[in-house]
Formats: sequence, C-alpha cells, structure tokens
Amino acid sequence: MRIRNTISRLTLTGIISFGIGGAVTFDRYNNYWNQTIFRVQTVDFNILSHTLPTKLSYAIIKNKPEEVQRTLDSNYSLFGLIVTDSSGQKIIAYSGKDSGKSSSWKAALNPQELTKHPYDVLLDPPPVFAQWIYSDSHATERSAISVTNQGRVIGRVYYVRGVRPTFQEDIATLVTNPFSGSSRIQTYATTLAACFGGTFLIWSVLEFILYKKRIDQQNTQRELELAKERARRERELVEERKQRELAVADERRNSELAIAEERRQRDLEEAEKERQRQLAEIEARAQELIDNNQILQVQLAQRINELQLLQQQREDERNELMKDAHDLRILNTRLKKEILKLRESVENLSTNTDSIDLQTELNKIKLQSEQNLDRKQQYEQHIQNLTQQLQIIKIKQLETNETQEQRESELQKLQQQIEDIENSRFETEFQLKELRTNEENYQRTIAILKEQLNNKNSKEEELQKQLENLQNSLSEYQDREQLLEQRAEQAKAESEALVKQIATYEEEIGRHPLNDFEIAIQKSLQQNFSNSRIEIQFDVGTGRQGTRFTDFILVTKRCCIILEAKSYKGIIKPIGDVRNSGWICQQTGGILHIYSSWGKNPYHQLKTYCDSLMKNRNLSIQLGIQDRSPIYGLVVFPVGSDIDDSIQSNIADRFYRVTTLDNLITAIQELDNQAKSWN
Repeated sequence: MRIRNTISRLTLTGIISFGIGGAVTFDRYNNYWNQTIFRVQTVDFNILSHTLPTKLSYAIIKNKPEEVQRTLDSNYSLFGLIVTDSSGQKIIAYSGKDSGKSSSWKAALNPQELTKHPYDVLLDPPPVFAQWIYSDSHATERSAISVTNQGRVIGRVYYVRGVRPTFQEDIATLVTNPFSGSSRIQTYATTLAACFGGTFLIWSVLEFILYKKRIDQQNTQRELELAKERARRERELVEERKQRELAVADERRNSELAIAEERRQRDLEEAEKERQRQLAEIEARAQELIDNNQILQVQLAQRINELQLLQQQREDERNELMKDAHDLRILNTRLKKEILKLRESVENLSTNTDSIDLQTELNKIKLQSEQNLDRKQQYEQHIQNLTQQLQIIKIKQLETNETQEQRESELQKLQQQIEDIENSRFETEFQLKELRTNEENYQRTIAILKEQLNNKNSKEEELQKQLENLQNSLSEYQDREQLLEQRAEQAKAESEALVKQIATYEEEIGRHPLNDFEIAIQKSLQQNFSNSRIEIQFDVGTGRQGTRFTDFILVTKRCCIILEAKSYKGIIKPIGDVRNSGWICQQTGGILHIYSSWGKNPYHQLKTYCDSLMKNRNLSIQLGIQDRSPIYGLVVFPVGSDIDDSIQSNIADRFYRVTTLDNLITAIQELDNQAKSWN
C-alpha cells in the first residue's frame, strides 16, 4: 500500500512537471521556428535581393550555368533559391539540385507553387538597384522601391522559405538523437532534463516530509502502546497481588490473625517511615530549588550591576569620543582657516609686484651689462688701433730724425698727432676703466637681485610645503574624526544592547518596571477583559518557597489564567525535548537562550506558578477564584515571533498554551470557553 502511494505521488508529480515542461518546450519550439528562423531568413532574403539578381544576371549573360548552380548551392539548401525563365514556368536551376538531399521547401519546385513565393527578375544588363526590400526583420511582405532598373528580362529568381517540422517531428528527433548538436534539440533536452530533475527533487522532498511525519506517528504510537502495556501490567500485578493476599488471608485468617495484625502494623510503620522519608526528600528538593533561585537572583542582580556599570563605562567612552570628535572639528576648522591664509599668501607671493619689478630690473641691468661689454670691446679695439698708429708714428719719427732740419714742419705735425693720439688713448682708457667699474657694479647688483629672487622662491617653496603639511594633517584629523564617530556609534549600539539585556534580566528576577511588551499585554487585557480581575506581578509563592512573581493573572467568572511574558522576538524552538529541555530564540544576529526563573524552559516556569497557586487555597480565595475553576497557563511572545510546531503540538494541551501577542485574546477566549464546558 505504501509503495503504491509512493508510486502514485511520483506519477502525479511527474505528470504535472512534464506537463509544464511540455508547455515550455512547445513555447521554445514556436519561438525558434516562428520568430528566430523566420527573422533570419527574412534578413537573408533582404540581403540576397540586393546582391543575388546582379550576380545571377551576369552569370546567365556570360553563359556560365556552373557558376549559377554554385551560387544557388551556397546556402546549403537551408532554404530554396530557384531560377526560372522570364515567365516563371520553366525551372532552370535550384539549390541542392545535384546533391540528392531532400529539403522541406522542394515542394515549391512546382510552377503553380512558385507563384506563392516572392521573386526578383534577372535583367540584361544586370540590375544595379534592388527591386524589393523588407522594411525590417519582422516584416512578412516585401515593399517595392522607387528606383527601377532598365533592361531585358532574362529570368526570375524565387526565394522559398524552409517548411518547419511539426512539434511531434522535433520531439521524435530529440528522442532518436538527444545529443544532437542542434541548439533547439539541446534546448528541448535541457528543458526536459530540468523537469525530470525538478520532479525527482519535489518527489524526494515530499517523501522526506511524509517519512518524517510517519516516523513521528510511529514513535507516538509506540510510546502510546508502551504506556498502555505498562498500565495493563500494573493492573495485572495489582490484581494478582490482591488475589494472593486474599487467598493468604482466607487460609490463615483464623490461625494467624495475630501475626497478620502484627504484619499490618509493621507495614503501616514502614509506610509511614517511607512517607516521612519522601516528604523529607520533597522538602529538601524544594529548599534546594529555593536556594538555587535565591542564588540565581543574587547572580542576576550582580550581573545587572555589572551591565549597568559597563553601560556607564560605554556612555563615558562615548562622551569622551564625542568630546575628542568636537575638539578635532575645532582643530580642523582652524587648520582650514590657516590653509586658506597660506593659500592667499602663496597667491600674493606669486603675484607680488616687487618680484616682477626685481625681475624687470634684473633683465634691464643684464641688458645694460651686455651693452657695456660691447662698448668695452669697441674701446679696446680703438685703443689697439691708436697703439698701432702711435707705433707707426714713432717709426716715422725715427726715420725723420736724420732729416730733422728738412722736415721740421713734418715733425711738428707728427708730434701734434702723437699728442692727439695720447690724449685719445688716455680718454679711452679712462672710459674703459669707468666701464669696468660699472660692470662690477652691475654684476654685484645682479647677484643681489638673484639672491632676492632665490629668497622669495625659497620662501614660496617653504610656504607650499607648509600648505601641503597642513593639508595632510587636515586629512589625518578628518580620518580620525570619522574613526571616532564610528567608535561613538559602536559604543551607542553596545549601550543600547546592554539596556535591552538589563531589561531582560530585570524581567525575570521578580518585581520590575513593566517594559514596552508587558505594557502592550496589559493594555490588551484591560481593553478586552475590563470586567475581569487583572493582577500584575503577583507573588504566588508560600512558606519556604520564596518569592514567585507572575507577570499577569487574569481571573474570569469561569477560570484563572496565569500569563508569562517572554520578550524574545524570532524563531522559538526547543533544544531537544520540548517539555524537558531549554528553549532558544533564533534571530538574524545569532541565537539567544530563553531564560526561565524556574525550571529549564518557560513551560516549567509556568507550571511551577500554576501548581503553587493550586496548592495555596488562601491565594485562590484572595484572587477570587471560584471552587473547581481550572487554572490555565499561557506563555506570550511578541508579534512576529515564529513558534515552532513541535512546541505548539506538545504544549497545547488542556491547561497550557504558547502564543503571540496578536493571538492572545483568541487563546484566552478558547481557554475560557473550555472552562465553561469543563464546569
């Protein structure tokens, strides 16, 4: 039966998946043939309309039938190219004529069929312009152009589209050759393989879920049978013991009455001792729980103090970081102002008129120095010429000494010339000396000006370096400011997390200010059960039990409901067994252990409160609980929490529930209605 159901589920899943796959494959089939292939052939026909008539006309005019056939065979017979005479009744050549290969379009070789297909005329001389064109790749009909070709019609070339195979033929090709290199066959195979994989995956997941459910049912059934078997054996043992005791009593009733009485007394004493021992153990265990609870409360209080101290430290660090960030902002502002001043100084220095004047004066002095150098060379040349003339005159004077008396007049003239030359030479040397002095002065001036320019350039470079250093410092301070702001935000986030953790601990240790979640529960109870009694943080502990503060107690006319608020928002699930292991809250940032003041989980805590209230009649009277009114327990989590199904199925019995705030009123009404039927 199980195998038949499994096969049925597999068959149903396969039919659905392959039905979807068939629809997708048929869509791929239509898209390939009716869109992709059609547009490709439209583009091919449009290109051939611009080129093929000219080529074929030229080959026919030149009487080259082999070239005509080669041209028609160039499309590998993927579609039909048919050349006829000028009337279109006689077929001259067509694609794949000599190949012997069958093509779907060859049904158009009938002249009557050719009239259904587009064609271009072949002319002599060959046509220059295209006769018909497609407006775009999606067009189904051609349109004529305004330009016409002149010439004698010598034939026609027809364009025949390939006939697409049927969907059944494509599927048959896939079945016969699934590893074909054709892209459409690969697409079909991929689609069907994906459907097969999806079918197997869905079936596997479904079978796994059913298997887990079946295992859980078997375990539950096995536990139920074991419990029934234990109860049956206990009844049989009790019945057997009773029968044996009755038989022994009947046999020895008359002769051993005294012994039986003594045995009964001894049994009673032993039973009393056993009861006293069990009572002592229960009291010791209760005392141990009380001590553990007190120790835990002390530890929680210490932990709260530590967290509050840590929170204060985080706040101090955050304030200090904010102060440092403020100081850095002030320093950044001051640095920006200094940078602006330095930039203005550099700009003023670069545009200073003194520097321009110095440069102008330096150029002027260099020009004068060059002019003096030219004059110096001229004077030296003039002195050299005068010296040569003086030597010539002295030579003439020596020559004229012999005839001094005859040439006295000439000697005087020469003497006069010598004096003039000496005067000119002296004057020239004086001017040369003056020029040298001026040259030295100019050189010193040039050196001074160069030194001033170098000083200004050095100062400008120094200011530029200071500007760069300040900019680097500003960048470092800005980075440090960002780092401090990030650390401040991190400290703020840690402080908020500590506040939440402190609130959670305070929620569990007893009386505490209500948090937002508990206030929301209080408002919901007051709005919907205004006529019922609502107790907040009521102590149900008695005697040596210590304090056991509940979060809320709702007392209606029919029942009493103890509510335990757990402000853990996330996925609520058990670690192991629902009733006897801890519970956790799985959130995006990690996993939190759900704390309980009593026991391992909120169910233990709530059951402890309910048992304590049921045992204390005085508290029941104080709360106004009617006789025989049931006491229920309800664990409440915030809106948006996802409570695991194992918790709902194991805890949701006659007396206990686990719910969320948005379902709280419904759960209370269900318990109240249940109490009505109970009474």
